[in-house]
Amino acid sequence: MAKKKKIPEINLLPQEEFQASTIGRVLQWLLSTFRYIVITTEMIVMVAFLSRFWLDAKSSDLTDAINQKKAVIASYLTFENQFRATQQKITTFNNFSSANQSINPVIRDITANVPSDITLTEISINNEKVLITATTQNENSAGNFITHLNSSSVLTNISLDSVESKQGAAGISFTVKAIIKGRVVTNGS
Repeated sequence: MAKKKKIPEINLLPQEEFQASTIGRVLQWLLSTFRYIVITTEMIVMVAFLSRFWLDAKSSDLTDAINQKKAVIASYLTFENQFRATQQKITTFNNFSSANQSINPVIRDITANVPSDITLTEISINNEKVLITATTQNENSAGNFITHLNSSSVLTNISLDSVESKQGAAGISFTVKAIIKGRVVTNGS
């Protein structure tokens, strides 16, 4: 067999004296350690680059889930607004009814004396005065209503304030004024 030709190696760093010196040892340590640092850094960069695809997919999935949940929440918006408005009305009514316990018997007494063919349009209670606006098809029903109010244990000084029969409108509209018993009437009212 033929002898392999030996390829000459070129080493620019002298082996013997240079490796023995402090600068030579530091330089050799830096060159060998730097190689490991470069390899480790390259591996970290490759892992970060490859993990970017997984993180992008995860971010996209989370964005889609958030958008779906936003759509569901937006679909409940009108119901939520109606629910809150109803809750506020109930709270207002409860506050009004508990604060004005003396008004409840007045309203109960008025509504208990209403004949079936009379429709109450408005009941206005202002301190001691009560103003009732109603409509009816029959004049006798209005008279019966006023008679029943005169026998009331809660109201006094019942008077028919106005009676109107509008053309084109069916029925008679009338207004009754009364004073709540036990209340003091002031001059300006």
